[in-house]
Amino acid sequence: MNDPNESEDGLAGRVWLNPRAIVTKGRACLMSEPSSVPQNSNSSGLGSFPVAFWMLNIMEMWERLAYYGMRVVVPIYIMQADEPGGLHFSAAQKGSIYAGWAVMQSLLPIFTGGYADRYGYKLTIFVSITIKIIGYVLMATQTTYAGFFIGALTLAAGTAIFKPGIQGTIAQTLHKENSSLGWSLFYQLVNIGAFIGPFLAHTLKGWSWPWVFYGCAGIVSLNYLMLFTYKDYSSGSDTSHSFVKVFSVTIANIWPYWFVGGRIRPAAFAVGALVSAGALVCHWGPWVDGHWGYWLVFAVGLVFMTWLEGGQFQWQLRLPALIVILAGFWMMMYQIWDLHPNFIVDWVDSSRVVAILDNFPTWIRDRFVETTDRGVQISQEHLLNINAFMVMLFVSIVGHAVANVRRLTCMLGGMICATMGVFVAGWTTSAFLFALGLMFFSFGEMLTGPKKNEYFALIAPEGKKGLYLGYVNLPIAMGQGVGAVLAGWAYGKFGEKAILAQKYIAEHLNKSWDGEMKTLAEAAGVSRSESFVALQERMGMDAVQATQLLWDQYQPHNVWYPFIAVGVVSAIALFIFGRMSRKWADMDV
Repeated sequence: MNDPNESEDGLAGRVWLNPRAIVTKGRACLMSEPSSVPQNSNSSGLGSFPVAFWMLNIMEMWERLAYYGMRVVVPIYIMQADEPGGLHFSAAQKGSIYAGWAVMQSLLPIFTGGYADRYGYKLTIFVSITIKIIGYVLMATQTTYAGFFIGALTLAAGTAIFKPGIQGTIAQTLHKENSSLGWSLFYQLVNIGAFIGPFLAHTLKGWSWPWVFYGCAGIVSLNYLMLFTYKDYSSGSDTSHSFVKVFSVTIANIWPYWFVGGRIRPAAFAVGALVSAGALVCHWGPWVDGHWGYWLVFAVGLVFMTWLEGGQFQWQLRLPALIVILAGFWMMMYQIWDLHPNFIVDWVDSSRVVAILDNFPTWIRDRFVETTDRGVQISQEHLLNINAFMVMLFVSIVGHAVANVRRLTCMLGGMICATMGVFVAGWTTSAFLFALGLMFFSFGEMLTGPKKNEYFALIAPEGKKGLYLGYVNLPIAMGQGVGAVLAGWAYGKFGEKAILAQKYIAEHLNKSWDGEMKTLAEAAGVSRSESFVALQERMGMDAVQATQLLWDQYQPHNVWYPFIAVGVVSAIALFIFGRMSRKWADMDV
C-alpha cells in the first residue's frame, strides 16, 4: 500500500530508499547525504552500526507492521456493503477519506522535517506515537463519516511526523562507508513488518473490527519503551528558532522553484491556506454535495499562498512535467492497495487455491482462509500480501541487476510492467490470474520506485538535494488523491457488487428505474447492504451464480480501464521525456 515514501509512499506505501540516505535538513522527510563523521569507521559491515541503529529499525518495523496490517483490511471495513460490523460507507465516501489521507500523509512531512531538526528527534517521535495512537482509537470508536475521517487524518498526521524523526536519527547513525548497507537493512525490515501485518489483521478482525485498530495502537505504543533504548542524536540545526520561524524557513526553502529571490507574505499565505483548507473541508464534508466549484476556491487559495513579495519569476516546465507524469503512474499504482481489496471480496474466486491449501495441516490452512457467502475463500489481505512477499524477496536482486541501467529507462520499464500487472489482475475473477498480475505489478514497482528517488537526487542542483527530494512526495499526493476520488466514483457506479445487484433488480425485475443513481435504492426497493441477498432470492440463485450473472451483465472489470489508460499515457509520456532529456545535460542521468 501506501509510500515508496508513503511518504510512503508506494510499496503500498513502504519506504523507497536511496542508498545515499534519507532525510531531514529543515524541509521534510527528505533524503540527505550520510554523515561525514564516521562512527566505527573501521568497518562497513554489521558491526559498524551502533545500538541506536538497530533499535530505530525495530521501531520502524513495529510502526509499519501496525500500519500495513490496518491498511490492507480497512477498505473492507469502510465500504463493503455486507460486511458484518462494517461502516457501510459509499465508495465515493471511501474515496474522499483516502484522498484526504493521502494528501495529509504525503505533504505534511515537507513541513514537519524542520521541526524534527529544531526540537529533537526523540521528542518528535514521542509526539508522533501519541498522535498515531489517538488516530487508531478514533478510527476504532468513530462510526460516522466525519468522525472516521478525522481519525484517518489524525493517523496520517502522526505518520507524517514520525518519518522525519525516525529517519533523521537513522541518518545520524550512519557514515559513508556503511550507509548503503544501513539503508538496505532498514528497507528490508520495513518490508518484513509490511509482510507480517496482514497476518495480524486477519486474526484481529476475527475478534471484531475495533480490535484491528486497538491492536495496531498497542503495537505502536511499544515504541514508547524503545525510546529508552538509545540516546538522542543532534541534527546539527539551529535550535534557537521559534516555531513560527521554523515554518517560515521551511516554506522559503520549498517555494522558490519558480522564483529567484522573493519572500513569502505571511498574511497572504495564512489567508490562502485557510481558504484552500476550507474548500477541501466543504468539498469532502458530509453536509455538502462535493460540488466541483470548491476546487476553484481551492485554486484561489493557492494563488494567495504563492503571492511572494519581490523576486523574479522563472519559467520552468521540465520538472513539473516529470512530476505530472509520475503522478499519473502513481494514480494507477495505488489502486492495487486502495481499490483491489473491495474488488477481490466482490468478484475474485479463490476456491481453487483453497483446494490446494486443503492438503496442508488445518492450522496452516485456517491462517489464510475465511468463510464467505461464496464458500471458503482466501482472505483478500493474503492475496494482496503477495506484493509485499515479492518485494521482500526480490527488491535487492532487482536493484543489483539494474544498477547500471539509465534511470529513466528503468522507470519506463517499471511503468510498462506494472501497467500490464494491473490489467491482468483487474480483468479476471481467477485468483491464479490475479496473483500473476500482482507479480508483474510487483516487479514494475521494484523497477520504478527506487529509481525515482535516485533520479531526483541526481538531477538536484548543488545545495538543493533536500528540496528536490521533497518534490518526490508531490506525485504521490497528487496521484493517490485524485485516484482515490476517481476510484470512488467509478466503483460506486460501475463496479460494486451491491450497487450492481440493485441495478439488476431495478432494471430487469422491477423495471422502474429512471437511470439516476439517487433514485436507485427506491427503484430497487431494497437497501445497498441487502441487495445481493435479495437478488439471489428473487432469481433463485446461490451467491456464486448471482455473482457470475452480475459479472456477465455489467462487466465490472471495466472500472480498471481508466487507470490502465492513465498508466499507458504516463509510460508514453515518460518515453518522450526520456528521449528529450538526452539533450539536457542536467537531467540526462
